[in-house]
Amino acid sequence: DRHGRAIGFAALSTLAAMSPPGQSLQYQGPVESGAPLAVWSSAPAQATCTLEASVFNVEVALKDWPSEAELVAEMEQTEDRSLAERLRRKARVRRSVGDGSSLSLPVWRWRLGAMELIAASNEPYSYLQQEVRASRPDTHVAVLNLCNGGHYGYMPNRELYSKDLYQVWQTPFEEGTLEAFTARCVEELKT
Repeated sequence: DRHGRAIGFAALSTLAAMSPPGQSLQYQGPVESGAPLAVWSSAPAQATCTLEASVFNVEVALKDWPSEAELVAEMEQTEDRSLAERLRRKARVRRSVGDGSSLSLPVWRWRLGAMELIAASNEPYSYLQQEVRASRPDTHVAVLNLCNGGHYGYMPNRELYSKDLYQVWQTPFEEGTLEAFTARCVEELKT
């Protein structure tokens, strides 16, 4: 209850500080003081009422892993508990993505006025957000991950695949997946 009240008060604080509907701030120029200060004033603004939603799929490459059955057999033969746990997790991921060499991942897109939301499952590194925002400089963009289930693994940057990192050996995605996934998202946002 205490946390809920704190979140509610934070939301009310944000709403109380917002400009009135149909208004925006316009820069009026500097006022000289100890340092130049910006002066802003409220002015009428035309609201954008666009509302769109779509889903597109991005085909991504998977690592050349053994089948789920092979991973389970290897897990059952080892006496190393940590290795068995890693194999158990890898078999679970393999079962989720299937035994193919690629996987089709959905990406959800919403346009709410002057803002776009992009949502993807899994954990793409911040490269995705940076590139999507850079491709849309005149649009407010929020990029969400770990959305709508289907969490198979991380999407690290290409250069991290040469390092011994949990995120690299855990992921079923082939090196370069993040960059290809990002390029496809940017391409889709241009349409």
